[in-house]
Amino acid sequence: MLSYLHFPNFDPVIFQISGPAALRWYGFMYAVAFAFGYLGLWWLQRSGYARISKTDVVNYMIAGVLGVFIGGRIGFLVFYEFDAMFLGSAPLGARIEQVFRVWEGGMSFHGGVIGVWLFVGVYARLKKQSFVNLLDCMQHWVPAGIVCVRIANFINGEIFGRTINDAAGNPITDGDKLPWYAMKFPTDPQAMGMLRERGESFVGGNPLPVDPALWAQIEPQIAGRYPVQLAEAALEGLALLILIWVTRRWLRKPGMIVAMGLMGYAAARIPIEPLRQPDPQIDPNLASNATTQLLTALNMTMGQLLCVGMFIVGAVFMFVSWKKNWFGPAYSDAELRYPFQKTVSKSERATAA
Repeated sequence: MLSYLHFPNFDPVIFQISGPAALRWYGFMYAVAFAFGYLGLWWLQRSGYARISKTDVVNYMIAGVLGVFIGGRIGFLVFYEFDAMFLGSAPLGARIEQVFRVWEGGMSFHGGVIGVWLFVGVYARLKKQSFVNLLDCMQHWVPAGIVCVRIANFINGEIFGRTINDAAGNPITDGDKLPWYAMKFPTDPQAMGMLRERGESFVGGNPLPVDPALWAQIEPQIAGRYPVQLAEAALEGLALLILIWVTRRWLRKPGMIVAMGLMGYAAARIPIEPLRQPDPQIDPNLASNATTQLLTALNMTMGQLLCVGMFIVGAVFMFVSWKKNWFGPAYSDAELRYPFQKTVSKSERATAA
């Protein structure tokens, strides 16, 4: 019996609609994430925590969705394709076109965060509402969205970890020598090359689901990797979600919740990043460009560099929120009640006072 974890070999397509149109797990999990966001903001508005009107809930969700996709895409091109976009020799039209080639993949979490802040910030400014209060609200559900997206990454077999190596630095393929948490991915470049040699053709560049009989032939030759998608879902998502909801009663000043979220996410991702397989264009072992030279000089990955910036922003938010009262009055007990907790009426609050 093999000791390592086995990739479930899901089909990324839930069902085919017509021609190339299909419902995919990746899109479905994004929809689930946004559903969590809408329900979360709706409940926070009802409790009084979100200091906005009912009609603003949908509008802020639209702003958030636009920010995620536009910011995530542009962030990917700026952070992960900087050399090709800004230092390369491609015509300007080709670079602009790259922004819209979303079917090729490429989304940045940090870019999505910046996009959401910009879109929500502009709308909050127009409505003369507290931008920081909205950031606190979003932080209540963002970790749930992270869980959804990382599970989608896992189903797609993408964003997997580096190979697990022996003492000599060689990738381990022998299942008996792999640790229990190792996993072999059919989307591994070596696996995909061997599948092509055996006549497999991939729709959209993804070999999943792989014929089990064919996978059984090549799996012994594939190196085990870290399943970082699951680690990120657990730490950056679930653990952070629990942290936010447990500590929110003590983080009463506006800005403290979002500060906790920024610092918590950064603290969870920074130690995971060295286990994550970098994109080829920013991997110092595979490419030599301005970005890889910077990362080599800093001895960091791109994700770690961005998370350091995120942690600093969070620390500044926490300090300012703690020391100053710039972002509005502290959240009351009624505003901080948990879902399904009894609503305290005005008369009851007056009696208690």
